[in-house]
Amino acid sequence: MAPEPNQIAVDQPTAEQTYSQSQTALRDHRGGVPDPSGRGLEDPAISQALKDHNDKTKGNIDDADTSLSKGKGAANALDDTDKGSAERTSRATEPGGLAALRDALSRPAGASNPFANSAPMMPAPAPMPAPPPPMPAMAPQMPTAAPGMFNVAPAALAKLLAGAEGSESLSGSTSAARAPGGREPLRNNEIVTEPTGMTLTRPQVMEVIERSLDNNGVSTNPEVRARWREILLNQWWKESSYVPDAVNRDDDNARIPGPPRSDGAPAEATRGIAQMKPSTFAAYHVAGTSRNMFDPVASGSAGVAYMMSEYKVSADGTGLQQFHARRVAAGYGGY
Repeated sequence: MAPEPNQIAVDQPTAEQTYSQSQTALRDHRGGVPDPSGRGLEDPAISQALKDHNDKTKGNIDDADTSLSKGKGAANALDDTDKGSAERTSRATEPGGLAALRDALSRPAGASNPFANSAPMMPAPAPMPAPPPPMPAMAPQMPTAAPGMFNVAPAALAKLLAGAEGSESLSGSTSAARAPGGREPLRNNEIVTEPTGMTLTRPQVMEVIERSLDNNGVSTNPEVRARWREILLNQWWKESSYVPDAVNRDDDNARIPGPPRSDGAPAEATRGIAQMKPSTFAAYHVAGTSRNMFDPVASGSAGVAYMMSEYKVSADGTGLQQFHARRVAAGYGGY
C-alpha cells in the first residue's frame, strides 16, 4: 500500500522479519554451546570457571534475544504511530523538507547491527554464525540503528529546522518589520530635551557620521560614504558647528507658538548637531537611538533619515549625487 502524501513510509513486516532471522540464528548458537562434562579436569577451580563461563555466555545470548524482541516491538509501534509523526513533521517543514527526511530515513547509514544495545558478550566456545543475509530488494529498508532510533542526514535536519523557523514567522511570533529607513516615530511627550554638555573632537564627529549612516542602512560603498561624509561635515558645521547642545532661538521656528520645553527653549526651536525641529526629530526618529534631541547620534540619524526621505536618496546611493549638488549650490543653508 502506497504511503499517504505526508506519511513517512515504514516497512514494518521487513523490519520484523530481519529481527526474527537474527533471533533464530542467535538461538541456534545458544543451543550449540556445550555444557562442561568435567571429564579430564582434575582441578575443581578450572572446572567451575568453565561452567561459569558457559552460563554467562548463555545469559548474554538470552539478553541479546530479549533486545531483539524489543526491537520487533518498536517496529510494530512505529507502524502504528507513523501517521501522527508525519502530521507533526509536515507542519514543521518547508516544501521539500519532508521529501529530504524520507530520503534520509530510507538510506542506510551503515551496516545493520541488531546487537547495538545489548550487553557485551563473552568469547563463545565456538564462532557465532552470521545472520542470514536479507533479500537484496529489502536492503534499503533494513534497520540501521538501535531500536527506536533513526539516523538522519544533517541536510535533512537543516531543512526541518528551517521549516520550523518559517512556521514561527508565519504565526506572528516574530517582531514585525520596521518602517522603511528604520524610522520609529515618537509622540510629542516622548521627546527629550536634556543638554548633554558634550564637546566633540573631529574624530568623534566622524564616528557620529558613520553611526548615523549605519543606522539608516546606507551602503558601505566607499564612493557613497565619501559623498555622505562631505555633505554631513559641511551641513552640520553650517547648522551647529558640531555642537551637540546647540539651540537656535532666533529663527522663524523659534517663534512657532507652544510652551517651552524642559531645556527652557521655545517649543519648536531647532536643536542638536543636525538642528532639527522637535516635531521633525520625532517624525524621523530612528529605532534604537536615544529620544534625546541633544544626543548627537540620535540627532544625526534622524537628520539623515529626513534627508533620504525628503530628497529621495536611496540607501544604495541612488539620488545622492543630485542631492549633493543641490546642497553645494545652496551653500549648505537650511534644508
